[in-house]
Amino acid sequence: MIKILSQLNFDGFESTILAQHPAAVIRYSDAPETLDGFQPECLVADPYRTEQLAALLAQFPSIRWVHLFAGNAYDFPTDLIGERSLTCATGATAVSVGEWTMAAMLSEAKRFPAAFIQSPNDWQQSFANNLNGSLHGQKLGLIGFGRVGVAIASRASNFGMKVQAFTRREDITIPGVFPATDLHQMISQVDHLVIADALQAEQECLLDAEALAHAQAHLHVVNVARASMIDLDALKAALDNQTIGSATLDALGNTPLDVDHWLYQHPQVRISPNIAWRDYDGLIRMQQMLLVNLRRFVAGEILVKQVLSH
Repeated sequence: MIKILSQLNFDGFESTILAQHPAAVIRYSDAPETLDGFQPECLVADPYRTEQLAALLAQFPSIRWVHLFAGNAYDFPTDLIGERSLTCATGATAVSVGEWTMAAMLSEAKRFPAAFIQSPNDWQQSFANNLNGSLHGQKLGLIGFGRVGVAIASRASNFGMKVQAFTRREDITIPGVFPATDLHQMISQVDHLVIADALQAEQECLLDAEALAHAQAHLHVVNVARASMIDLDALKAALDNQTIGSATLDALGNTPLDVDHWLYQHPQVRISPNIAWRDYDGLIRMQQMLLVNLRRFVAGEILVKQVLSH
């Protein structure tokens, strides 16, 4: 039997676990009236409620394993985990993020949603005013080439894009994808620049004013990795000075930006609340990874997809 405390619940969450572990006891952090005397061994952590983590770990010292229900732990306070095991669903969201990134680039090229009309007055088909762009033949620069980078590169290559990847990996085998050894040189050559994967465990900013100074004026920047990898002040200056064209940002952390943050209103920016990884199939893949580790935990085996926390 395993006792599980969960910060999240959704349709099928509990029933899927109980189908594999009928004797499991599952309780939820938002039902405190059920938690008196409860001694969970596992905490299923919600990436959007990390502010509760310290209190939960203090309240339940019996927790030996924390599973983060997310595709990475970039913005998770790993320093709070201590000697406990920490896992996440690494790789489970690569397809979802890959598709989202392609949608972002297609939206930029095809002028969505501005291309859609709402009245006969908008019905204009002149070549001068309504030419769409194309991804075919455009150059894509990827920062990072982990599972997400590979998912993006394979799809972009199928669209006829020319792909470079700035990575420490030397085993790029996808046809049409080539390694880039100089980040600034790559930035100077590409039409779309996607921050796909963190290059190392520690925080780092790769897109600063110096890097953006090498960009072409129409560059479209996409971030689906880690918020800290872009200097937002430098990004704003580049957009305002028209030294880059636009930005689509999903990786902005798990808490809302301040109400008066410039990103909400900038005409060349589209932002989303860290949802590139969230689709139904991705949710199923993430659930499967949790089930794999639950089986291993009960059997006393080494957990997979472990995150370095200390």
